Amino acid sequence: MVAVVVLAACGGAPAPAPEVPAPPVAPVAQVAPPPVVVAPPAPPPPSCVDPSLSFDSATARDGAVDACFRIERDAAQGLYTSQCWTFDLGSNAWAFEDSHDLPPDSAAGSGSDSGSAAAADPATAHVVRADGAYAADWDDTTVKVTDKAGKPVRTFKGWHTDGMSEPGKPSGIRAAKFVDDTLAIYVASTPISDAVRLYDPRTGKQLGAVNPDNGLFEDDPTPLGNHQFAFIEMPALSMFVIDVATGRKLAVHKLNDLDHPGSTPVLVKQYPDTSFVVVEERQAIRVDPAGAITHVAAPECPAK
Repeated sequence: MVAVVVLAACGGAPAPAPEVPAPPVAPVAQVAPPPVVVAPPAPPPPSCVDPSLSFDSATARDGAVDACFRIERDAAQGLYTSQCWTFDLGSNAWAFEDSHDLPPDSAAGSGSDSGSAAAADPATAHVVRADGAYAADWDDTTVKVTDKAGKPVRTFKGWHTDGMSEPGKPSGIRAAKFVDDTLAIYVASTPISDAVRLYDPRTGKQLGAVNPDNGLFEDDPTPLGNHQFAFIEMPALSMFVIDVATGRKLAVHKLNDLDHPGSTPVLVKQYPDTSFVVVEERQAIRVDPAGAITHVAAPECPAK
């Protein structure tokens, strides 16, 4: 009996290891889902031009003209907001384009300040004809034309206009420009507008003049092709179509009468059907090839 017990103890399986309890598992923290942010719906685009907005600029592109208006947001910081509208030539209708903030102290408007002394800036007092054959340098009394070698060719002086000079005294020259091959000289007609004479720079011969009762915008005339240019009268808004090669007046389109303010720059664009579009402040004015005139006002909000 004793021997059997000893053999069993020496050759038997080892005693099982004591069980070790597993370490406790920390509970998983519950992470709240991020809050759902619902953006407020975008405000609908304006359906009318706020009357507090002032005209700023206009630009033409294929099939449309864009007109932008501005309102002051912070006078102390010179901050403005611009709102732009498009006049579509196909539908003859205005539509909102966009609204954006302008940089501080941005210059207002794109039109010329014809009452300023442009000759004070030498960079603007030198113009060269497109073919390089002639150049013109001007100040408030004289325009000097030179050839491509710098040799003097002609000298032109200002002339008298009733609105700006004493009897017999010439009005101040405001600009000299080449329109095609022709030299256009602008003198003061009123404090804010000009009269124009057209010259052959080679011979000095005067080809014609554009001198309406109310003067012209100094902005560059719009080229219409075949030596024709559109000059704009102000404040009674008229468009003069001039053949600058001959000085001939081809047409005069009366767009607005004197009762209309007509005090801001306008933009003219001619389209393939030879119709014109003039944008003035809050209206587009179309002149069809037969001369019929249509005014299309931008939708204006009721005054508050």
